[in-house]
Order: sequence, then structure tokens, then C-alpha cells
Amino acid sequence: MLPVSHLLEKYPDSPFVVLSDFDGTISSEDSNDHLIDGYGMGVEKRKVLWKKVVEETETFRDAFKVSLESAAKNVTFPEAVDILRKAIKLDPGFLPFYTWCRAQSPPIPVIVVSSGMEPIIRGILAELIGEQEAADIDIVANDVSLGEGPHDWDIVYRHPESGFGHDKSLAILPFKNLPHKPTLFFCGDGISDMSAAQHAHVLFVKNKEGNDLKIYCENKGLPFKLFDDFTTVLEEVKAVVEGAKTPEQVMA
Repeated sequence: MLPVSHLLEKYPDSPFVVLSDFDGTISSEDSNDHLIDGYGMGVEKRKVLWKKVVEETETFRDAFKVSLESAAKNVTFPEAVDILRKAIKLDPGFLPFYTWCRAQSPPIPVIVVSSGMEPIIRGILAELIGEQEAADIDIVANDVSLGEGPHDWDIVYRHPESGFGHDKSLAILPFKNLPHKPTLFFCGDGISDMSAAQHAHVLFVKNKEGNDLKIYCENKGLPFKLFDDFTTVLEEVKAVVEGAKTPEQVMA
């Protein structure tokens, strides 16, 4: 698993940093939901668990692990990766946004911060943006353990002591604490993004039905900017970078 400390060394002076959830944010559909709904416990049981997480009567860590275990009973890990490589599509605005960020001087880091598993994310990205770009992009995510049996695979959490499994705030806070105080953009859509949402200077929330992050932010009174795809994110990030808008104006 990629240490966040490595990213701090890689981008020590970047004035702007973008951190983004992958599933349902960079991808057009949540790959984990696709796997669980189609090959595991099914959509209705999963939604019952997700509702408990939003209501804070169940941890995301435990609910997600149980959900994935239901899929692992029916598909091997290579089968899971292959299914998702074929099924999952990219947000139509992400590649132009990513390309623009890389073209800036200095380049603006775009870091994937996911509660999914890195091997699955890289497999999907290899299909969508090419093997080399998928290998190069920075991903802070969980890992997977492979046992002896074909269905003996399970998620390995970055932060097993946390109720999030992967506490995304631990990816964004080190950047926030840098001496030069970079402007931080965070993009997300779901319950796994709750811990990081409050720490971004600009919070982008994917505009979709049943958006748990939107509900959470409204309940907590956190400001955010809805976006349909990364075309909007590009417009707003560009405005902040060029000094045309402040972070507060983006979320007004």
C-alpha cells in the first residue's frame, strides 16, 4: 500500500492538490456495488447495510467486509477484476481534467483516495486509460489478501482500527498540515468519503440519486459543490488556480 508520506515527499511544494474518490466519482458506477449487487448479497441487502452506516449504527469497515465476502463466495478474485474491467466506465470529464492537471506548471497532483482495493482500481483504469497511465497514477487505497482456495480472497484495510477501514482524512490531513498550506480539492460521492469531506478547502460532491455524502454534508452543515461530471470540476479548479474564484465562492 502506498504510504501517504511518499506523496508528501513527491509533492512537497505543490500549491494545489486534488484528492478524489474512485468508485462512483471517477468511475461512472461504483465497482464494489456492481460486484456485490450482481454477484453477492444483492442490492436490497446492501442498501440496508449502507443505511445503517449513514445512521452510524454500523461501521463502514464491517459492513463493507461482509458485503465483499458475499461476492467472494461466488467469484474468484481474477474473475472479479475481469468482470469489473468489462463493466465499469470512466466519468466522461475525468481524463480531460487529469490531463489538464498534469499539464500545469508545476503539475497539480491528482491522487485517488479509495476505500476499494488497489489491484481492482488499477485493473479498471488499465482498461479505461491504458496500462502506463494506470501504473503511474497515485492511488491510496486498501489491498487484497489471496489465500489458498480460489474463493479465499478478502480486503486488507489500511486502517483496520478505524470504523472506516480506510480513514480518508489520514490522506488529506498531512497535506493540509504542510507549511505552505496548499489548496486542497476533494471529490467524492459516498459514505466512505465522510471522514475526508470536512478537511477540503473545496468539496465536490457527485450529483447522483441516493448520494450518501450529500445527505451527510447537509446534515452536518458542510458546504459543497455538486457536479455531474468532471467537466464542472475542471472549470472550478481552473478558476481557483487562475485566481478568478476563491474556494468559498466555488461552494457558495
